[in-house]
Amino acid sequence: MYCNNCGEKLPDGSAFCNSCGAKLNAAPDNENSNKNSDPAPKPNEGIMGKLASGREAKNRKDWRGAERFYGAVLLEDPNHYEALFYDAYAKAMETMSVQEVFKRKAEMNVLHTVLLDLPDHYDPDDAENVEMVAEAFADLKNLIGCSFVFTQTKNGYGMVISSNADQTYEIFVETVRNVKKVMDALSEKADKLPIHRKALEFYSTAKGLSWDYSSKVAIANDIAKWIEEEKQTVETLRRIPIEAYWKEHADEKAALEAEKENALAEIEKLKQEIETLDEYASYKAIESELHGIDEQLSGTGVTGFFKEFGSSAKEKGLKSIRGLKDTFSNKMSDKKALKAKKAETEKSLEEAKSRLDTASESRNATINDLQNRINEIDEEFNKDR
Repeated sequence: MYCNNCGEKLPDGSAFCNSCGAKLNAAPDNENSNKNSDPAPKPNEGIMGKLASGREAKNRKDWRGAERFYGAVLLEDPNHYEALFYDAYAKAMETMSVQEVFKRKAEMNVLHTVLLDLPDHYDPDDAENVEMVAEAFADLKNLIGCSFVFTQTKNGYGMVISSNADQTYEIFVETVRNVKKVMDALSEKADKLPIHRKALEFYSTAKGLSWDYSSKVAIANDIAKWIEEEKQTVETLRRIPIEAYWKEHADEKAALEAEKENALAEIEKLKQEIETLDEYASYKAIESELHGIDEQLSGTGVTGFFKEFGSSAKEKGLKSIRGLKDTFSNKMSDKKALKAKKAETEKSLEEAKSRLDTASESRNATINDLQNRINEIDEEFNKDR
């Protein structure tokens, strides 16, 4: 057996790689999936039943089972796009756990061909079709982020000097480019929010993957641009039904807007009442005092001293090293005293804050309740419809 992470050859049944330390899950998972996979499709089972079984196998990552069921669908309907896509997808995913990179390239090329044919099978008026397309992009996101087997060459000191992982990264970069081509073609037909949301997730995943491959670097700026474009498209599409809803419910909207306006006015009134409290005036006075101490401290120390000395040396009449030393010592004493005063003032400020919180507790509680209601109204205005 081989390590799924670094490709190192290992004794059969190993739980961890002796080379990179990775936990070995691929082989056991494949074995379990083969043992627990669904039986072969029944000759009298309809297309919908075979599709359902294929979807279940795909969701369990039982690629051989998915390939069997989707292949059975294609025997009855060779042009069934979902079966075409996921038959190719399952075969491509199956190659990620073996070292045959040439086979991986071949199966991924088939998947790319099927992917580029997607716009011809896109029906924006069919909700199930839109859902299928959105799920295809979600599964492609999982594909480009999956772990895969690759080989490494090490020198006599055990250091990796070469790897063929870049060959797979190159394929994934091509997948990203092809998804963009497909999205452009789909948008020419009709934009659908579920599809653009999945495309946004796909591009965001591609941006975050640490592919050590030059082509990823080459399209990094493109991916960032595509993400921003998708964000704008998603928000535009999301707002359409929201605005339509509130246009039909104008009275409800007006009532909520009036409630929000009244709540904001009440919050402002309560804040002004708090500012008239004696505790508030005391707190602000101590806060101002502390600010003044900080300003004084900024003029002490070595930096502050030389700044002042450089600008007023003649006026101070500092003509000797001794005089300079005495002045510097005085500055340091002033700084120590100011630091002590600051600590006392900070303590006083904390006590004043506690008194203010107590005095304004009921008003602050009302403000919090009003703000929570405002947030609820905003969420109501902006939630998906």
